Order: sequence, then structure tokens, then C-alpha cells
Amino acid sequence: MGDFVVGGGETDVEAIDLAEPAVLAGFVDAVEEVVANLPKAGQLSGVRPQKWAADAGFSELAVCRGMASVVGKAQAARGRGCGLAGEAVFGFVGVVLGSVTTSALTIYKERLTGSREAAARDRQFERDQQAARDAFQRESVLALQAAVADLIKAAYGEMDRLLVELQETGNWTARVWETPTAVGWSAAVLSLETARTRVFDDGIRALATELRTLAGESVWAKDVEACKRASRQLEPLQIKFHEAVARVLPTLY
Repeated sequence: MGDFVVGGGETDVEAIDLAEPAVLAGFVDAVEEVVANLPKAGQLSGVRPQKWAADAGFSELAVCRGMASVVGKAQAARGRGCGLAGEAVFGFVGVVLGSVTTSALTIYKERLTGSREAAARDRQFERDQQAARDAFQRESVLALQAAVADLIKAAYGEMDRLLVELQETGNWTARVWETPTAVGWSAAVLSLETARTRVFDDGIRALATELRTLAGESVWAKDVEACKRASRQLEPLQIKFHEAVARVLPTLY
């Protein structure tokens, strides 16, 4: 019976060190050993009652303690196995959640960066478009201003010629179709019309049209009085035109 107790202790130690299936196997072995030793206790029936009773009590007590030790340690091993499994599950879940969170943040960052880059490209495109438009308008307004100046110069030149002829002959020679075109007039008119169509500012375009009309009336005046009325309006209108250009040009730089 002493061998049984020692053997039961060795079985318990192996049950502690093994995984759950080994624990169950150790438990079964211990029970089988206990059952195998039960007849040995029965053999004591031929012994004196006092000795048999003492041995029987010790045998039952050892069996109960051995079985209780095996069961308790098996449950403890099972509990440790469940704890390790739980820790492994929670660790795996943490890794998965961390990976998902990192992936989501990466995707969000890439999308946010892409949106900012697209917005920056759009703003840069708008700035480039505005710069190109301003450069085009600067060129067109300055070209129109130069054409207006050439037109006024041609009109004054023709009026001077008519006044000289009036002083020499005493007659105002009204222009007709056969009369030669005023010097520089045709080129100035063509330049004015070309530049005027390229200017976006309606006020400047309207003033250029008025100047062209007044200059034509001065050159094609039927008498000296009509020439005077038209020419007297040229200078104030020309000043107004240049002031309008001066207001627009700063906005194009």
C-alpha cells in the first residue's frame, strides 16, 4: 500500500507537467491502480481484527487522498490550459484589430493626401489660367490703346490738311469716295477693330468705338463747323478712354 501512495505521487507530478490529454491519462492510470490495490485490502480479513481495521482505514484514506490529488491537479492543469488558450485568442484578436486599424488609417491618409494634392492641382490650374488671361488682356488693351492713338493722329493729320487747303483756297473740300484716304487712317482703323475684339472690358471697348466714330466724323465733315464740333469732342473722349485703361491695367498684373 505504501508503493501505491508513492506511485500515485509520481503520477500526479506527470499530470502537472503534461497537457490536458496527458492529465486525463494520468487520472485514468491512478484510478486503475487504486482499483487494482483494493483486493489487497480484502486479504487482510485473515488477520487480527485490530490490525485489519487499522490497515483498512489507512488504505481507504490513501486511496481517497490520491484520487483527490489527481482530480484537483487535473482541474488545475485544465484551468491553466484554458487560461493560455484565452490569452492566445485575445492576442490574436488584438493583432487582427491592430492590423485592421492600421490599414484603415493608411487608406484614410492616402485618400486625404490624394484629395489635398488634387485640390492643390486645381488651384494651381486656376492660377495659371488667370495668369494667362491677364497676360492676354494686358496685351490686347495696350494694343487697342496704341490703335486709338494712331487713329486720332491720322484724323488730326487729315483735319490739318483740310484747314491748310481752306486757308489757301477759301473752300472746305468735303471728302468724297474719290478723295485719297487720310495718311495712316486705314491701318489705324484695322488695328483698332482687331484689338477691340480681343478686349473683355465692355467700357474700354465702348469708348474705343466712340472715338472711332468721332474721328470719322471729323475727317468726313461736310463743312468746317461740323469738323469743329466733332474734333472738340475727341480730346475729352480720348482722355476718358486713357483713364479707363489706367483703371483696368493694374488689375491685370
